[in-house]
Amino acid sequence: MSSWKPKTKREAINAAKHKICDFEELALRGMARWNMSDVQRDHVDAIVGNGAITAQPMLSDFPARQHASLALIKMMRRDRKKDGGNPKRRYYFLTFIDDMGNTSDRKPEVNIDALKRKVDKAIRSIGLNAFVAIEVQAMLNYPQHGHGRTLMFHAHAIGWTDKPFNHRKAAKSLNRKRSWNNAFGAKPVKVSPMTDRKGEIEWLSHYCPSSEHLAQSRARISGGL
Repeated sequence: MSSWKPKTKREAINAAKHKICDFEELALRGMARWNMSDVQRDHVDAIVGNGAITAQPMLSDFPARQHASLALIKMMRRDRKKDGGNPKRRYYFLTFIDDMGNTSDRKPEVNIDALKRKVDKAIRSIGLNAFVAIEVQAMLNYPQHGHGRTLMFHAHAIGWTDKPFNHRKAAKSLNRKRSWNNAFGAKPVKVSPMTDRKGEIEWLSHYCPSSEHLAQSRARISGGL
C-alpha cells in the first residue's frame, strides 16, 4: 500500500479519480499495440468498458471501477456521519496477501473463489463486518531467468464492529495459522485502525476497490522481502 496520505477530503477524491484514469491510459496504450481483428477489438473494448459494456460488470471495466470507487467513498462518508452518535463503532483497514494468490504472467491461473472464501472465513473468525475487494499486484523482477513475472492476487478490506476489538491480537491470531503463508516474508494479514484524519476515509475507500497501476520489484529488507 502506498505511504502517500491525502491532506484533505477533496485531495483524496481527486487522487482516486486520477489513479483509475492513469491505469486506464496505460492499459489502453498497451492494447493499442495488439494485432487484433475488428471482432477481437470489439470484444476487448467491451471487457474494459471502452465505448461498450459486457452483460455483467467486470473488474476490468474501467468506468465501472471508477463509479464503484466513488460510490464506496460516498457510502462510507454517509455511514461515518450516521454513526457519529455510536462511540462503540470502530473501522479498520485490512490486507490479506497469501501464497494461494501468487501466479505467473506466463500462465496466470488463480482460484479467485477459493481466495474469496479464505478471506471471508478469516474476517468472520475475528468478528468483523467488512467490504472486501480483490486486487492484483505485479512483481517485475521475480522469478526471472526466463520464467516471467509474478502476479500477486490479494485482498483489501474495510472492516467495522461495535464490539470490543483488539486489532493486534486479531492479526496475530490469523498470522499464526498454518493456512496463511507468504513466501516473500511479509505478514499475510495486516489489520490497522482507521482514524478521523481528514481525507483518510475517502482515500482508503478508494484504495480498497482500485486498480494497482504501478508494478513493484522484489527487494531485500530487514525482516522480509
